[in-house]
Amino acid sequence: MQIHSIFKAHHIDALLVTKPENVRYCSGFTDPDGDLLLTKRKRCLLTDFRTLGQAAKQSPEWTVVDRTNWHADDWRAFLKKLGMKRLGVEAGHMTIAHHTRLKSISRGVRLVLLHDAIENMRAVKTEREIRLITRAVRISERAFRATVKNLKHGMRESEIAWRMERAMRDFGADGHAFPTIVASGPHSANPHHANTTRKIRKDEFIILDFGAKVQGYCSDITRTVMIGKATSKQRDIFETVKRAQLSALAKMKPGVRCADVDKAARSIIENAGYGKHFGHALGHGVGLEVHEAPTLSSRSTETLKVDNIVTNEPGIYIPRFGGVRIEDDVLITSSRPRILSTLPQ
Repeated sequence: MQIHSIFKAHHIDALLVTKPENVRYCSGFTDPDGDLLLTKRKRCLLTDFRTLGQAAKQSPEWTVVDRTNWHADDWRAFLKKLGMKRLGVEAGHMTIAHHTRLKSISRGVRLVLLHDAIENMRAVKTEREIRLITRAVRISERAFRATVKNLKHGMRESEIAWRMERAMRDFGADGHAFPTIVASGPHSANPHHANTTRKIRKDEFIILDFGAKVQGYCSDITRTVMIGKATSKQRDIFETVKRAQLSALAKMKPGVRCADVDKAARSIIENAGYGKHFGHALGHGVGLEVHEAPTLSSRSTETLKVDNIVTNEPGIYIPRFGGVRIEDDVLITSSRPRILSTLPQ
């Protein structure tokens, strides 16, 4: 298992995995009430009586351990039996309270804080993961088309979001990857708008940010639409965002700094005079979480790798006027980037 490279890098003899997405990634176990404990020779899935059967079915290569009635002494005896002295734990997921208790009941074992060790592995997708994310993209696109063809002024943001999410399920999704955003008129100036009962009107921007989930894997797409006719200013904003996205796409190659990809899009928007109206990062990885590594921002120290799947989502948001965001999911390949989404812009 590739995860064993973490042992050498951090000088640990065991690893405790507690983040549900990482548990699923490593073992296939989908219930949130399960932890993994790995040594160089053993792989244990710790859960309770409610999910023992599920664990055995989903993770047949793992030793399922029933911890239903465990107390501190049981945990210490378990660690002693495995002979561990340095235990790696997931710093980004573990709360202070959890770490304090774990340290208290793990006497004689040193806890080593690991930062994004498994998340960095997850950033490079397998063929199976790419297929599942692509399927989530296709379902999202079908839901968008089905919803937009019936879009009429007077419909409420909340109603449109509900139609989108129902359509994703109808077309085979496990559910939505995140709450669908429908931001109309001045609301479209808020990148993470919370839907309201506002009725959409003619001649205004409507941002739809949506994604499906398939077997745990997410898609994340945004389109900006309009009922009516755009003004020259609206067309200028839209075309600027579109050019920014294309500029970033041209930079998306293995070995390129994520900060440089962000800069490629940001420079277009700044040169058009809208720099102060693009306040978020260009993009992020997509997988078992809708936001994961790598991050495409001006502060990022990461570089793109083959089989990363990232979003490309520049935007311009002008208070009290409205905004535009165009977002696609992009697979990094050894040659040119492949846009997974196929919706017209």
